[in-house]
Amino acid sequence: MSETPNRGEKNKKNKAGLIFGTAALALLVLVLAVLIFGLIKLRDMPEGASLFSSESTGRQESAGKRESVGKQESGGAAASRSVRFRLGEETLELFQLGEGEELPFWKPALPGLRLLGWLDERGEPVDPWAEPIDADRVFTADTLPGLTPHAAFLFTDAEGFLRPDEPLRAEELGRALEALLPAGASAPTGLPESGGVDGGVLRALLADYMTEEERDAVKSGGFSRRDFARLIAGLCGWSPDELLSPETEAVAPADLSPGDADFALLLEASVPHHEDASGTIWAEAALPTGREPGMFLMGTTLCCCGRDGYLLRDTDVGPLHFGPDGCFTSGDEELDGYVTECLGALMEQYPEDASDRFAMLRHCYDYVRDSFVYLGRGHQIEEGTDWSAEDAKIMFRTGKGNCYNYAAAFRALARRLGYPANTVLRSLDTPDNIHAWTDIVIDGIPYVFDPQLEAHWNNDRWMLRYEDAKKYGYKRPDPATFLGYEAYSEMKYEQPPREQGKVLAEEAGPGETYLVYLPYGYDPQKQYNVLIYLNGADGDPYKMLGTDYRYSHGNTYFQTAVNTKYFIDYLIQEGYCDPLIVVSTNETIADWIGDRYLRLIQYTAENFSTYAASPEVEDLVAAREHFAIAGPSNASQSICAAIQTMPDIFAYYGLFSGLYQQQETLDAFSQKGEIKFLLMAAGDQDYQWPVMEAAYEVWSKLDNVDESALMIVENADHDWTAFDGAIRYFLFYFSPKTQD
Repeated sequence: MSETPNRGEKNKKNKAGLIFGTAALALLVLVLAVLIFGLIKLRDMPEGASLFSSESTGRQESAGKRESVGKQESGGAAASRSVRFRLGEETLELFQLGEGEELPFWKPALPGLRLLGWLDERGEPVDPWAEPIDADRVFTADTLPGLTPHAAFLFTDAEGFLRPDEPLRAEELGRALEALLPAGASAPTGLPESGGVDGGVLRALLADYMTEEERDAVKSGGFSRRDFARLIAGLCGWSPDELLSPETEAVAPADLSPGDADFALLLEASVPHHEDASGTIWAEAALPTGREPGMFLMGTTLCCCGRDGYLLRDTDVGPLHFGPDGCFTSGDEELDGYVTECLGALMEQYPEDASDRFAMLRHCYDYVRDSFVYLGRGHQIEEGTDWSAEDAKIMFRTGKGNCYNYAAAFRALARRLGYPANTVLRSLDTPDNIHAWTDIVIDGIPYVFDPQLEAHWNNDRWMLRYEDAKKYGYKRPDPATFLGYEAYSEMKYEQPPREQGKVLAEEAGPGETYLVYLPYGYDPQKQYNVLIYLNGADGDPYKMLGTDYRYSHGNTYFQTAVNTKYFIDYLIQEGYCDPLIVVSTNETIADWIGDRYLRLIQYTAENFSTYAASPEVEDLVAAREHFAIAGPSNASQSICAAIQTMPDIFAYYGLFSGLYQQQETLDAFSQKGEIKFLLMAAGDQDYQWPVMEAAYEVWSKLDNVDESALMIVENADHDWTAFDGAIRYFLFYFSPKTQD
């Protein structure tokens, strides 16, 4: 009865053993399979590799590099593609793409750099996301420095010069980087403290963007400001056609040349400005330079600015020649060397006068007079070739010479100071005794300078007018016969054609002539101030406003022989005063002249656009703030007559020399309405100067005189140069330039 249970128990034990045996066998097979697979893998792995690589451990972050592993399908390993992004040789990002996985969009942060795009293995521009990635790829960042656009990074020196072709210095590079780097960015370290640019900083910042020739130039100190401007322009993507506006009061470097191919580029690099859609382009900017036209010294170097404020280059100004660098040269290297040495020594001796050309002219005269020894030599002839340069070199080289050497040496020094000096050969006594002196025209007046005879006779031969030098036998020949001479009165700076006003001549009655000057662009719809300007010398209005008459004296403002009409054209075009109407008439010296002036003003108000509502006297008086009267010499007497006899039409008066005080005039003047401005003027050598000075003390203190000025024109007597200086100052008050 107990056999059945025993058999069942036995069957259970047999079954359990079978299961255990089967499992053990399966485990053994699995272990063998793993071992075989491992041996196969180990055999196929590269030498030194680990069986447990990063590819089998999923995504890892290491040393700032990210690796992405795609999902693996069951039953085997997935195909993998490596995509590497780099900057130069440095890896920025690494992606591992599994089969079917697309490259995720990614943009790097590159402080201090501007990303332009990506380059493929061949250096060609490529878009990494344009097509599927089917193989390992490497993309290199195409960058430019992240520089501040439109930043002025080159700076002028104390003279207002940029000196674009001189080497870029380390300190200039430091200032440039400060201006070019964005706010908050740190400048590269290792900036040289002094000396030339050794390439350390520049290569660290820009080496990837420079050619081999540029890098060599940096190392040798031959990398100029112009080169640096070109490099930065290329890195910033600058275009000369960009619209921009210079900042308020911005000025251009005076030593740039509008004819330079890099003119716009150098303005971009040196003039503060900003982009402006309503602005202009550099080529049309017409920026001022901050330099006044005319000659000036930089140490012993003479330069000259034209009307536009830029240096004159490859240009003659009278007998003075300025080379391609804008510096004066005699054309003789040896002579230039002597002059430089001499001037340098005098400037060290008189440092307070080093930049004053006239003061240095006196020092040079004294030097030539006192520093050389007279030595008789053969005579020159007037028709000979240009002997001055050779005779000057003999004097500087040997310290000895005759009158020709003295005159020639002083000529050489005076020309370096910007004076149109010329040597004159002329007999002072007997025809066979040809003497030499130096002739210089200053402010339109020719003068004798004779250091040799002053040293010989111990009497003053410095800056003698020819009329005063006649007692010594000096007589000025025709300037056309001067050796290499061009009359100073015909010297002109480079300037655009001048806009000219129009003069109308009217015969208003028997013996009564009116001239009316209308400014360029006269518009009958506008209102104009009116100035009566008179010629007191002989009452001829054509000598004031006639288009065919030119004064004999040169004008220091206009740099050419002019009459008042052309001078007023110049003042208006250059922006010194607003356009105005100027009228004149004849027969200005008479007690009854006030009646004619009244008719002249009424004629002007009736036929032209003035501020008077009509030619009636009451309307003229109501507009008196827009009427002025002025004139030189005897015209001052006519104005006094007008003050006594005319209605109260004028609020501005200009009396330029020629005044004879009368109590009747003073009483009448004090009863006029408010006098906006009274100007009295004369040359300091004019016999009328003491009279004008005394009159001013009385007239200027009258209760109805608002503003007044006493003007003395130095080194000018009773002449037109002084008068034009006075009219310029007068118009500053009467018709000042208004802002458009």
